[in-house]
Amino acid sequence: MCIRDSDWIGLTIHPESPGQYYSSWQKNGQAKEFQLTPSSLFRKLFIDTNASGTGDPIEFERLKALKLSVLDATLGSSASLTSKLGAEDKQRLEQHLESLRELEKQVQNSKLLDLSCTIPEAPSDNISGASPVERSKNKTRIMAELLAMALHCDITRVFCFEFTRTQSYANFGALTQNKKYHDMSHKTTEAEKDALMKLNMEAFAILAQALRSKKDNATSTILDNSLIMGTSEHTTVHNNNSHPYLFVGKAGGKLKGGYNYVHPSGDKDNNAVRALLTAAPVSY
Repeated sequence: MCIRDSDWIGLTIHPESPGQYYSSWQKNGQAKEFQLTPSSLFRKLFIDTNASGTGDPIEFERLKALKLSVLDATLGSSASLTSKLGAEDKQRLEQHLESLRELEKQVQNSKLLDLSCTIPEAPSDNISGASPVERSKNKTRIMAELLAMALHCDITRVFCFEFTRTQSYANFGALTQNKKYHDMSHKTTEAEKDALMKLNMEAFAILAQALRSKKDNATSTILDNSLIMGTSEHTTVHNNNSHPYLFVGKAGGKLKGGYNYVHPSGDKDNNAVRALLTAAPVSY
């Protein structure tokens, strides 16, 4: 899969930090833009992606129709080519296009495609919740649902979903004793550390469930055909020894689930990244 910087989407649930700490960068060395609120993510995904930039539902439906038929989207080019061909080559091209159209009709009639792609309702940035943790989960759920619909609509295929930025100053109330998240990650008991990691994993689960709720075709979900690599900087020391990685999704059947692997030397985290790129190769 080949992507451009413009095809990528990044979002952060808790952007509170002492400075500009980024986890994704462009080829030119500039930090990539992350969407920090539900409304900014909605605009990025469903308004700015329209050719008109207006978020017009009619324009959105037009773009969706183009994705429904790859053949229809290229008919203009084929018509231009046809005018330059001799009679024999022209007949071959017309036969080829007709066979592609028949194949496309068979796929559509077999309902292998689920194109229930619609613009979701614009979200509010006023997140409800009786506690900081509850509000965090609600914001995560809203932004995960927006991302899942964008993947379902093929608006983007590559994303970075940050729960917190590095050296996070997020405050989760009683869970972090009203202290900064980053401080708690270094100065805490094992029980408190487990509670913080549980909060991270619950956010990860919300994302996975959102992707699992959207069909990619009649037999699989967006999650089935995706591969998400999850990790955390939550540690008591600044190194990557025995750094944990969690893979969710099966990359369209390229990976099997249910495995827990520990490298004998405990420090080969680059093998995890290599596994991801092998299963879901991405290039620029």
